[in-house]
Amino acid sequence: MYQMSRDACPKCQSTSALGQYKCFKCGYRVEYALGTYRQLSTFDNAEELELPEQLVYNPRQFHIDALLWLHTAHLYERQIVRQRIAYCPDIHRVFIPCITNGELISYELRKLRDEDWGPKYKAVGRNKQPICYNDFPDSSSVVVVEDHLSAIRLRETTNVVSICGTCISQDTAKMLLNNYTDVIFWLDPDEAGIKAFRKGLDYLRKIDNSMMRMKLFCGNNPSPAVFKVVDYRKIDKDPKKLGLIEVQHAISNAVNCEVFL
Repeated sequence: MYQMSRDACPKCQSTSALGQYKCFKCGYRVEYALGTYRQLSTFDNAEELELPEQLVYNPRQFHIDALLWLHTAHLYERQIVRQRIAYCPDIHRVFIPCITNGELISYELRKLRDEDWGPKYKAVGRNKQPICYNDFPDSSSVVVVEDHLSAIRLRETTNVVSICGTCISQDTAKMLLNNYTDVIFWLDPDEAGIKAFRKGLDYLRKIDNSMMRMKLFCGNNPSPAVFKVVDYRKIDKDPKKLGLIEVQHAISNAVNCEVFL
């Protein structure tokens, strides 16, 4: 449980009746930090990434375009604050940071209007390196997605890895197979995503077989990884377009790739 905002109650805007988790004026309670809005500039490596000059962290001060776009991805106040997503008023873009082990690794700037200048996404601080959210350390399952926003959408439901594209590198494959026994593919249900799923599955199987032989050679008795896929023939949307119950249903009903193909 996190503390109540020190700024104001999200419901009645009171600034004088705030408890640790409750507003004593209207009774509103929170389970997450709605007002700390920690400045990303406090991270040791923030200067290396050249953060935008203007960043607004309070979702209640976002431009309506930013809120509407985030809401279409089912990202609301709780997820926005937890992920430290911000709004850049000077360039009219959404700031999406990647924070791993308390360190700001990279960030993306997403434009909000098609007519605005520049690419849809601008990535700073990484070169398509995978983004991992291991929020369920006791679970042996992981979902593989294409983009960072899908990973943010799923991180409250499962362990998730965004490959930031459609290609699984050797290092990413080994990381997946060393840490998880069930690997679930949920790439975009378009031609590129389906092609990437088949290619990624073949590559992971190849790496898994190689690792199995090495473990047998060392005298271990390993079990092969289980590969599953969210059936894109029935669920033709990526995670950002689905509600929480639909996401949970899709993951729990993922099909074993041996049967699917």
